[in-house]
Amino acid sequence: MRAGADGYLLKDTAPEPLRAAVRAAARGEPVLSPGIIRQVMAHAAAAPRPVAEAGLERLTAREREVLAALADGDDNAAVARALSLSPETVRTYVHRILAKLEAGSRAQLVAIAHRSGLAAARRRE
Repeated sequence: MRAGADGYLLKDTAPEPLRAAVRAAARGEPVLSPGIIRQVMAHAAAAPRPVAEAGLERLTAREREVLAALADGDDNAAVARALSLSPETVRTYVHRILAKLEAGSRAQLVAIAHRSGLAAARRRE
């Protein structure tokens, strides 16, 4: 699905449901076999839920964006390239985020980004 598939059918799909699924996919509708739907639902139910992190509400939208970018463990230059900022601006944002979240290190910021779901949200974009 991440690679662009419109659906996923199991090889035991009967001919008529297969034809209907192909027509649905051609219309841009998602198509999944019932067995796959059960697996997706089980995976979604087992996925860790984001944790509300104290202080995130104090961050600006841009600070949240920088925090999410930090989640990959990149240095300021890489974050700057990804967000079209200068490395100095990223450094300023990192210092502000550290202060607002009362974090002692970038590693703590990365952990906060992952626990809060910011890192996952950025990957989905």
